[in-house]
Amino acid sequence: MIVNDEVVQRGSSFIRQDFSAPWLTMVGEEELRIVMTSRLAGIHCEARLAGDRIEPFAYKIATWKGDRSSWPPEDGWMLAGERSWIVR
Repeated sequence: MIVNDEVVQRGSSFIRQDFSAPWLTMVGEEELRIVMTSRLAGIHCEARLAGDRIEPFAYKIATWKGDRSSWPPEDGWMLAGERSWIVR
């Protein structure tokens, strides 16, 4: 999980990734939790802050391929279409 351009946790599980990190909000520190689960038709991702679900601004897919455990640059992403592998 990358928070503010810093890797705060790494995972190696193929089926489920479950990350949490402290997150400073206007009312104090809360827990940011990200859960990604592999599904038959794609990947389901859910983000929660203090237990409340965070709705995404957009779903994106990577158009870039690199080494394992690496992350695409900002221009390596595009909006996911209706038929993408992202599970909504």
